[in-house]
Amino acid sequence: MTTHSSFAFRSAVDRFAAWRKHRRDLHDLADLGGVDFCAIARDLRLSPGDLEAVAKNDGSRTENLDGLLSTLGIDAAKMVRTEPAVMRDMERVCALCPAVGRCSRDLRAGISRYTYRQYCANTHTIDAIEAE
Repeated sequence: MTTHSSFAFRSAVDRFAAWRKHRRDLHDLADLGGVDFCAIARDLRLSPGDLEAVAKNDGSRTENLDGLLSTLGIDAAKMVRTEPAVMRDMERVCALCPAVGRCSRDLRAGISRYTYRQYCANTHTIDAIEAE
């Protein structure tokens, strides 16, 4: 039987490993020349500045999106399968969002269903998804 302390330790180790991998990925991206970096940004239909910001995202911002969608009764996994471009765009918007702290707090407090419209840049997309 796994104890709570061993689970917490494993969780901490996993988070540290993910952080190190993310740092390596950022380093690899930084090693690209400007032309290659711009070509990747163009292929992803992002500006170079947006690509840099998205790359710096550690995943917590897109976790907020998954949490908000779940709170609203929207199946994120189904959206990935049926509307991958919409999900990619929503993830990009979340990765660049200045309200990530408020979003996280509201999700933890269980009030995001009532407050997200005040700050979420994906509100119009969510409205369109809910209207379908």
